[in-house]
Amino acid sequence: MHKNSLFILYIQHIHQKRNGQNQQFDHFNVASNQNVNNNCQTLFSSIKQANQVLQSKHFQPQISIQILPSSDKFLWNQESQQIFAKIVTAIGLKGIKPKQITKWMPKRFKLNCQQIGSHLQKYKLRVQRDFQLYSFDQFENWMVPKHLQDPVVEALAAKWLDQRYQGTSQAELMKLSE
Repeated sequence: MHKNSLFILYIQHIHQKRNGQNQQFDHFNVASNQNVNNNCQTLFSSIKQANQVLQSKHFQPQISIQILPSSDKFLWNQESQQIFAKIVTAIGLKGIKPKQITKWMPKRFKLNCQQIGSHLQKYKLRVQRDFQLYSFDQFENWMVPKHLQDPVVEALAAKWLDQRYQGTSQAELMKLSE
């Protein structure tokens, strides 16, 4: 059987299903059959034209590539990591929001709230793994990832062990973010 005939039978079958008919092809309506044949011929001629264009020597594909601005991707270096950890620990891990961190992160990093939120989520996952916690609800403000070896972060975390400690003042936060 020729490819065109198979394709026409397939189209007829699809057309039958759309119309809710479950009859055999021989009972297929002649007018509908002619309509399907015309549609198939139109489809085949369109495919043939497209192939001719693709195979021509003058065809130059139009490729559109979307290049995201470099500001969308931020690589966290040791300095930005340390400043981030200081700010999170100073404010307190337990209830911190990305917007609070964004306010205190140095402007030279050009970080947006979404980037900081993503990094905060990774930071919290690291703390959760390091302290073998089941959920973020178990966080305490003194918790920091164990791989951080920053004496300032450790000193800030130690302050949270005192029950009377209410957090870092805005003046101290300004010093930390420099």
